[in-house]
Amino acid sequence: MNALLAEILRTGTVHAPDGRTLPLQSHVLADEAEFLSRVVREARPTTTLEVGLAMGCSALAICDATSGVPEARHIVIDPRQNAQPLWGGIGLHHLEQAGFAPRVRFMEMPSHRALARLEDEGQRIQFAFIDGFHTFDYALVDFFLIDRLLDVGGLVAFDDADWPSVRRAVRYVATNRAYTVHAAMPPRRDLWSLKRR
Repeated sequence: MNALLAEILRTGTVHAPDGRTLPLQSHVLADEAEFLSRVVREARPTTTLEVGLAMGCSALAICDATSGVPEARHIVIDPRQNAQPLWGGIGLHHLEQAGFAPRVRFMEMPSHRALARLEDEGQRIQFAFIDGFHTFDYALVDFFLIDRLLDVGGLVAFDDADWPSVRRAVRYVATNRAYTVHAAMPPRRDLWSLKRR
């Protein structure tokens, strides 16, 4: 695990760009970060994408997992990353501190707009992590637009799949689309990875 991420998770605190120490919130837990890292490391994607940055824990795990992949890039979408007092740029600050900023493309706009823009640009990805607004409609729209970018054999992971709204979206994808369950994080099963066939 990335040293900065390990320290953040160990202490439960973060340091804002202005130097303030704040409590960690809205983040993946250590076992979830390890799960994400393992899934990404096994897939060896060149381009990864994440909806929702918050304090940057999952982004640190994903970027660390692709460190050995030449020319790896990570696209991050978060319309409220720089909003005060919400995230205040903390996620981006952590990516910079860890040395990942040069390979991160940050899009500060709603995910439906950013994902449509990426499709217009012809962007292709091999892994996506959906951790944005956790209602059924938003999770499904994020998936629908990510599916249009994702290569065959690529993976999409859903956070908080134990929430009824997200679980419905995951169930819909696994049942009605050309995806198979790649991995589910036990015992809570709150993080799922699906593989595009």
